[in-house]
Amino acid sequence: MPKTKKMLLTVELVPKTCWWSSVRTSVKPVEWDKIRRISYAAAGNKCEICGGTGKKQGYKHDLECHEIWEYDDKIHVQKLIGLISLCPKCHLVKHIGRAMAMGIEGDCYKHLASVNKWTREQIDTHIADSFVLYKQRSMHSWTLDISILSKEPYGIKLKTTKNRIFEVKKYKKKRKVPKKKRPIKK
Repeated sequence: MPKTKKMLLTVELVPKTCWWSSVRTSVKPVEWDKIRRISYAAAGNKCEICGGTGKKQGYKHDLECHEIWEYDDKIHVQKLIGLISLCPKCHLVKHIGRAMAMGIEGDCYKHLASVNKWTREQIDTHIADSFVLYKQRSMHSWTLDISILSKEPYGIKLKTTKNRIFEVKKYKKKRKVPKKKRPIKK
């Protein structure tokens, strides 16, 4: 691989055997909201990698909360070691496999080039290396460790379960119920 400067933005592919099992599926929606708001506030409501915000990038929201995982490849533990607030573009790069499935990986290439000051060759090498690691890790079942969330500033009481929870949670947006129109008095 060509010599690179410090990587600010990296691809982090979650093993396929861990898909649909994350912090978000392991806590209540109100707890997830608390977690992400703590992350956004700690980041000064800006992306912790590029300093941008989603609204300035054409999105409806500014930030997304990304889980930082450490993988113990010997005993197969996926451990949450932190959370980071990212703009939608940086977050999409982290999950470039999803971007590829959506057909928008070109946006990720441009963002990686811009943030890391990389050439196309450096980007291709980094992504290929990430997929090699992804394939290796996807051959194993992983134990999920999110115990960091029981500590401050989160203080979430976690359920102890033997098995991972695999589910897609779709959060309903709170609808504003229009006020009933009052009849006009004559």
